[in-house]
Amino acid sequence: MNKFKILKRLIKEFRKIIRILWYDIWGVFFITIKQYGLAEKVFKRGLDFSKRRYPEFVDSFTTWIIFTYDYRGEKDKALKLLKTRIESKPEEAKYFLDLADFYLFNNEKDLAIENYKKTLELEKDEEQRYVIQAELNKINEGGRDGL
Repeated sequence: MNKFKILKRLIKEFRKIIRILWYDIWGVFFITIKQYGLAEKVFKRGLDFSKRRYPEFVDSFTTWIIFTYDYRGEKDKALKLLKTRIESKPEEAKYFLDLADFYLFNNEKDLAIENYKKTLELEKDEEQRYVIQAELNKINEGGRDGL
């Protein structure tokens, strides 16, 4: 493959990644200014785009959509989506971590602790396990009242 074709291919990939980042940045911006409806639309577009081209970003956009629901006060909708993800992949530690964070954010410490413990059972990365254990210790010591 000649240098021109390689460069052209790299530019094409770069443009796709920039588009993913665009959805992410604008969605977060809309959350910060409490425009949750706009944030949801942007994140859903990012989710659709990533499903077609970059499946590794699907989880990220789904998590943003869940927390957008939560910020907007649609806790039942957020919880349903969190539990649906866990049902689809019960071996995924990060899904239990998201659920634990959701409960902690909503001041449901007992449920947060339960899900942090489940995350520790499933998590294979030692560094991530250390961070989760530290969070659990803070909660148990009474130092956390939500995120």
